[in-house]
Amino acid sequence: MNMSKEKGTAFESGVRMYLRWALDDPNIDRAPLHSAGDIGDIAGVHIGRTKIVVECKSRKRMSIAEGLKEAETEAKNLGTPLSVAVFKLDGKGTTTMQGMAGQLAVMSYDTWDTFNQMGRDRLGPAYHGLVLLDIDVFSTMKRLKDSISEMERMRVVDGLLAWVNHYTGRVVITTLEHAASVINLKRPLGPKQEGGAK
Repeated sequence: MNMSKEKGTAFESGVRMYLRWALDDPNIDRAPLHSAGDIGDIAGVHIGRTKIVVECKSRKRMSIAEGLKEAETEAKNLGTPLSVAVFKLDGKGTTTMQGMAGQLAVMSYDTWDTFNQMGRDRLGPAYHGLVLLDIDVFSTMKRLKDSISEMERMRVVDGLLAWVNHYTGRVVITTLEHAASVINLKRPLGPKQEGGAK
């Protein structure tokens, strides 16, 4: 196995580990390889009965547009409207929960909006919407600058850190921790405690 493949496998394993813990679901696993009709790198992630494609990218120079387009194509293959691309950030480890929580998660604005709508539908008045970033937007942009080639096209749009171009439209950028919180409908992340509460 070459070094690039090893890094990719380690990153996928880290994403699996984190999502299994965060969503308290032991069925989340690395997806089997498909020669055609790929359905993402991580299987078993869902919100209600709707499956979510998770595509993992660990290349040194990352293309948000390419990663998101791949995730969206895989979502079509799986027959779901929801997909998230997870990118490895330089300096963030893949073997700890803290390191994985800070990795980059990217989705279309439509997917983000769908997650919010699902939260409102499932929780009603108890659902207050999601704050995309509780981390400083500009320090995040600075941290991403060296690893994402499209950095100069990122802007703050409607209070969200977003990347815009005519191919993909608005893209929401957050951490894997925040993406997991969205998928988990803002319930606390991690295994349920005894008595059924998280």
